[in-house]
Amino acid sequence: LEPTLAKPRSHIYSLSCPRVGGVWGLRAAMSLPAQSEVLASPIVGEHLKGKRLMAMIHGTRGDCQPYVALFDGLQRAGLVVKVLTSEDQLELCQTFGLDVVGCYEGVEQLVQQQPELRRCMADGDMNHFLKLASRLTLENYPKQVKDEIEVFESFKPDMIVMSTLCAVQGFMFSCSRNIPAIPLDLIGSVPSGYGVSILDEPAWFPRWVRRVIWRLVTYNQLEPCILKVGILMQQVPEMRPYALHTVEQLLLFPEFRPEPTLCGNSPLLIHRQPDWPSARRYSLCGHWVIPAAEQERRMRNGDKLFGGGVDQVLVAFIGAGPAPVYMGWGSMVSVSSEYMTCLAVRAAKLASVRAVILGGWGGLCEDCLRGQPDSDDLLAYAASNVLFIQTVAHEWLFPQCAAIVHHGGCGTVAASLRSGRPSIITPCGFDQRHNSTLVQKTGAGLKLPRLAKVTPEALAAAIRLTLEDKTICDRARELGRKLQAEDGVARAIAEIDGFVRDELMTCMWAKRRARFNAKYQELQRPGCFTRVACFVLSICTNSLRPLVSL
Repeated sequence: LEPTLAKPRSHIYSLSCPRVGGVWGLRAAMSLPAQSEVLASPIVGEHLKGKRLMAMIHGTRGDCQPYVALFDGLQRAGLVVKVLTSEDQLELCQTFGLDVVGCYEGVEQLVQQQPELRRCMADGDMNHFLKLASRLTLENYPKQVKDEIEVFESFKPDMIVMSTLCAVQGFMFSCSRNIPAIPLDLIGSVPSGYGVSILDEPAWFPRWVRRVIWRLVTYNQLEPCILKVGILMQQVPEMRPYALHTVEQLLLFPEFRPEPTLCGNSPLLIHRQPDWPSARRYSLCGHWVIPAAEQERRMRNGDKLFGGGVDQVLVAFIGAGPAPVYMGWGSMVSVSSEYMTCLAVRAAKLASVRAVILGGWGGLCEDCLRGQPDSDDLLAYAASNVLFIQTVAHEWLFPQCAAIVHHGGCGTVAASLRSGRPSIITPCGFDQRHNSTLVQKTGAGLKLPRLAKVTPEALAAAIRLTLEDKTICDRARELGRKLQAEDGVARAIAEIDGFVRDELMTCMWAKRRARFNAKYQELQRPGCFTRVACFVLSICTNSLRPLVSL
C-alpha cells in the first residue's frame, strides 16, 4: 500500500489493479469522503490521470460556464479533456486551455437570426420558444452529428460527460463503444412527489399531481429525442439497438442508469427528497464556479469575457459612493431593450440607489432611455448614479454590491448567493421560476413576478426591502459564507474518481450496463400491461422497482 493523499480525517491509499476491459489501466483506492464533507481540493486517484474524457455541452454563457469550471478542474487533475460545445462558447473554453470543437450552433446567434425566436422570448411565450428552438436544432443536427462522430472516432474517449441537451447522443455514443456516460445537471431535475417541479407549480399540489407534472415534462422531451435518435441511426447504424422509442425507456434513466448523475448545485439550496435515487446515484456536488480570484485576474489582464477593459471605470464607480445595486438579465430579452433599461433606471431612481446595469443580450444602454416621457429625468439620474457595462466578473463584483437583481439563471443564482448579498429575481422563463422559488425559500432573497409584469414601483420596493430588512441581509450573509466553504468542482472530481474505482474497475458497472441495456431494449416495444404499470408506478411511488429488477 502506498499513500496517494494525506488529508485530515481522510486518508486514501491505492493498490495496483489489473487492467479491466482493455480500456482502464487503473489503480484502486479504498475510501471516499462522505457526501456531507466539504472538500478543499480535488481528490484524484492515479487511475484517472491520463484518461480521455469527452465532454458534450450546449447552451448560453450562463449554462456553459459552470461546466467549463468543472472541465478546467478535471484537466488540472490530469485528465485529457475534449469539449464539444456551441460555437459562441469556443472562446470561453479556449481561454481556459481546453481542447474544444464548436459542434453546435450558438444560442445567441440562433436567437438573433430568428426574429420569431426573439419575439417569443420578448413576449414570454417560452412554450412556443422551446418548440421552435427544438425544430431549428433538429434541422441543423445532421451536420452537427457528423462533427460529433468525427471527434468521437478520432479522440477515442474512455468516458463521456454530457449536459442535459446532449444526453441522448451522449448515451448512444457511450453504448456504441461500451464506455460510461455521466450526466451533468445544474438544477436538480429529478422527478419527485415531494418538491415542486421545474415548472414551479403551487406548493399545495398533492404528490401524485406533482409526479403527473413530471411525467408530462418527460413526455414533452420524447418527440425531439426520438427525432434526434433517428438522425443518429442514419449516420451510425450500429447504434440502432440503443435507439429511444418510448417514454417507458426514458423512465428507466433516473432510477436505473448505471452511472451516477452529478449536479452542480448545492444541498443548501436543493434538498434531497425521499423518493430520489440514492446519494451515490445522484450527487449534489455544490456549485461549479470559477473562483473570484481567477475571475479578477482575468479581468485585470483585459479578458473581455470577465469585464476586462472596464475594470478601472468599475472600480472608480464603486468607490465613488454607497455600494451599488447590480441589475442584469444576461441572455434574456423581455418586451424590449428600452423596456428593460427604463425599468432598471426608474427602479433605481425610485429606490434612491446607485446601480451597475449589465447590457446582456438585450443591449441595455443609456441610449435606450431616450424617447420616453421622462427621458430627461432618467438620463440625468443615470449620468451620476448608473454605470452600464457589457460583461463583468460576477464572483468579483457581486460581493461589492448592496443587492443583486437578476433573471434567475443557474450561474447567476450561484454567484449571487455566494456573494452574501440579497437577491431579487425577476424570472423570464425556463427553469428561472423554479430557481427563484428555491432562493426565496432560503430567506436570502425575493421572488418577483415575470419580468414583463414587473413595474418600476414594485422593483424599487423590493430593493428597499432587501436593503432595510436585517433578517434578509443576515440570512444572505450566512448562506453566502456556507456556500463559499463548498468546493463543488472537488466534490465532482471525487465522485468520478469513486465511480471509476468502486464500479468501473470492479466490473460492477459493466454488469449494470448489460442489465440496463437489456431492459432498455425490451422497453422499445412494451405491451399494454407494461405501459399501464409503468405509468401507475411512476405516479404512485416514483419507482419502477416492483416492475423492473436490475
